[in-house]
Amino acid sequence: MEQFIAVAEERHFTRAAHRCNIAQSALSASIRELERDLGGPLFVRTTRRVELTEAGEALLPAARRVMEAAATARDAVDQTLGRVRGVLSIGRAWGNISQVLAKFREAYPDVEIVLRQGHSTSLIEEVVNGELDIGFVIALPGRNFPSDVNVVSQRSVPVGIICAESHPLAHRKRLEAKSLAG
Repeated sequence: MEQFIAVAEERHFTRAAHRCNIAQSALSASIRELERDLGGPLFVRTTRRVELTEAGEALLPAARRVMEAAATARDAVDQTLGRVRGVLSIGRAWGNISQVLAKFREAYPDVEIVLRQGHSTSLIEEVVNGELDIGFVIALPGRNFPSDVNVVSQRSVPVGIICAESHPLAHRKRLEAKSLAG
């Protein structure tokens, strides 16, 4: 059903196969088998388009309900077993978070982690818009964050500054952030 839904939504076998993480030939074989099991064609295939037949249109809402029911059943079993599943979208603007991810993976092995690199400002927007679940960003003092974002400071991170040997600050051992103004 998942593969049928992918083809129905993508209207393209190659894109649907990519979405399902399978070879296009395997997807095509799966759809042919489903059509054989149900006794009729679900798609009209041309060289340029894939369209649902009347039978395909009738199957699509039922297929979505089947997938929702399967997810509900899996969730019910997971709850009784104390298992957590799902996808966690993480944005990262800085630093090495591999230890944090390793601990998370150990605690929640059935959660898929999607990691994206970006700039703090864009990652904050993506968290606000629901495109990311969490972001590791540079939270500079005095920075205003949207009211619907919860900022948790994890630690102080030393920052290295590099400059040319001829720069006026090149021979200073320590710098305050305010000395970088301008």
